[in-house]
Amino acid sequence: FGAMAFFGFVVAPPLMRAVPGEAARDFERSFFPRYHGVFGTMTAVGAVSAALGGESTAGMLLALSALASLYAMGVITPNIEQARRAAASGRGLAGIELRRLRNRSVWMNAAQYALLAAAMSVLAAAQLTAG
Repeated sequence: FGAMAFFGFVVAPPLMRAVPGEAARDFERSFFPRYHGVFGTMTAVGAVSAALGGESTAGMLLALSALASLYAMGVITPNIEQARRAAASGRGLAGIELRRLRNRSVWMNAAQYALLAAAMSVLAAAQLTAG
């Protein structure tokens, strides 16, 4: 959760302002599949750990977040790249599709924040009642 917030709010904004357009896009193409893969794997490990520890609700919330990462990595990110290429070549409504996909990516990220916050709340409540 912390790494996700740190990148989204601290690293990405100045990086995208400082790096020229095509280099920023090259960075995005290289970074985001790895980001989603690592984040999804770490969240899946957390889901299994929570479930094995008897926290099935937190495990389910974390599993949903992991699935969202896999969806972003396997579907949204490649489709954004395809729409970006189509928009660059001036094809039809590709620019509209690119904006739609980027918006979907933002909402997917927001959903992951919500799922992670809910899982942390469930785990914190369990600690409070156990202690």
